[in-house]
Amino acid sequence: MRYELTISLMRIGIISSLRAYDGVEKQTLPKRSKSTEIKQARKKWKKTYDKWIRDTKIKDKAPKTTPSKIPLKSIYDPTDIEDFDYLKKLGFPGIYPFTRGVYPTMYRGRPWTVRLLSGFGTGEDANERFKFLVKEGETGLNLALDSPTIYGFDADDPRMRGEVGQGGASISSIEALERIFKDLPIGRLSTSVVTHFLGLPTYAMYIAMADKQGIPRKNLRGTTQNDPLWLFHVGNPPLPLKPSVKLAVDLQEFCMKHTPKWYGINVSGYHIREAGSNAIQEAVFTLADATVFIDETLSRGWHIDDIAPQISFFMNAYNNLFEEIAKFRAMRRVWAKILKERYGAKKARSLIFKFHTQTGGSALTAQEPLNNIVRATIHSLAAIIGGTQSLHTDSYDEALGLPTEAAAKLALRTQHIIYHESGVPNVIDPLGGSYYVEWLTDQVEEEIWRYFDRIDKAGGMLAYTEAGIPRREISQTSYQTQLAIERGDIPIVGVNLFKSKIGDFEVCRVKLEQEDAEIDAVKRVRKNRNQKAVEETLGEFRKACQKGVNVTPYAIKAAKANVTNGEMYQVFWDVYGEWPHLD
Repeated sequence: MRYELTISLMRIGIISSLRAYDGVEKQTLPKRSKSTEIKQARKKWKKTYDKWIRDTKIKDKAPKTTPSKIPLKSIYDPTDIEDFDYLKKLGFPGIYPFTRGVYPTMYRGRPWTVRLLSGFGTGEDANERFKFLVKEGETGLNLALDSPTIYGFDADDPRMRGEVGQGGASISSIEALERIFKDLPIGRLSTSVVTHFLGLPTYAMYIAMADKQGIPRKNLRGTTQNDPLWLFHVGNPPLPLKPSVKLAVDLQEFCMKHTPKWYGINVSGYHIREAGSNAIQEAVFTLADATVFIDETLSRGWHIDDIAPQISFFMNAYNNLFEEIAKFRAMRRVWAKILKERYGAKKARSLIFKFHTQTGGSALTAQEPLNNIVRATIHSLAAIIGGTQSLHTDSYDEALGLPTEAAAKLALRTQHIIYHESGVPNVIDPLGGSYYVEWLTDQVEEEIWRYFDRIDKAGGMLAYTEAGIPRREISQTSYQTQLAIERGDIPIVGVNLFKSKIGDFEVCRVKLEQEDAEIDAVKRVRKNRNQKAVEETLGEFRKACQKGVNVTPYAIKAAKANVTNGEMYQVFWDVYGEWPHLD
């Protein structure tokens, strides 16, 4: 009896408490709070916040800006986006302005393409790694090139000793490409070739290889980076600026006609960020570079709705999770607006900002390299929540050397776990509507437009690049960032915070024997090929370059005759000269 009475009293007490709480809720949290009430409540909270800091003597050590110097508040509420026009700024995925994603279903329809960058040593080494990754769940191939190939030299060039196969595959001729892709279903898998500069010679070899295998060109799916502009911003390009743009658009134009499932230009912001730019510079220079290629293609008589769908982007995902997410969302919105308002694109697919993401390689540390697993996971989440179409996750050992097989497998599994276990892909744009994320997306967009105004006043991105302005601005940002790291203003765990020494880890290295194997392979090609066919196709290729016509068909014909990458580049140098370096 006493027990039952106690239970009854407890029930009455709980019900009374709930009723009282419900009354408070109705009084203090009306269904539709006005901004003035929120502002008053925020002022009251700020007094509590300040008093707490005074009483506890706690110092607010949080950064006052994002890494791109966008000022930050300590908290965000509806008043920070009170003039927010949902349909104009946000809308729905797959619909203009595409802030929430380029496809209606996003990852609920299919996952992003899992694409790990590979290529090192011999063609056989690259082939073995590709087969391993495909077996372990990679859904797209991503081929990196070594420095000699990028800069137009063959493996047997004595000036390239020690560089062949280092950090990428050596592709001197179609024979090397055939070894790399041996027994791989290139007719089914999408292939991305990260050429770092012009994509024309390697693309020509890839098409020649597909033709030999009887694969229809219209069925080939993939991407050639083929963006020479980033190298003018942060590197040392082998050819002058305007001929480089012309040759890049030659390939773009050929793809539009003959390989419609192949992106002829993949505009790179990744390398701009790796060279030390901030997120805003990465975004604006990438988008502005794309307009250079569009303008050149339009000058050839093409319509914008034919050009835009075959341009894609290559972006970086870095440490600051929310700024990176906001960057991707803002870039989608800006790109859609540029295509619609500046170029008059009519088709929805022309307005889509399609991008591949690679996690930030320069953010990885040689100290405590296992920490890089966490960093790469954060970067991957930023790309996925930001709406990427494909993703490369860096291996934890890449600050020490080439990825080992075990490290590459773990990088793959990082993406698999996020997709299958985290729940993040289950909802489209899961941070959409966040006061902070929407405010930050708006801020990033405003900064991008502000930069675009400067570029337009300077005569456009081609003139901006010729003047070396992006190079100077990125260099200045990189220098200031490095100073901040050395002062400890930018904390890096294991480097300037919880300092640690570089330990012993298994490292993948390319040996001179592997380099010798590639050199021997090129020599065999030179010895066994039809020299008359080489001279004839090279002569036709040279005349095409001199006439100013589209040289891509001539490059493919030359590739089929086993003309090498270095021999094609020699024609480029003879006809166009070299870039007068600013450094």
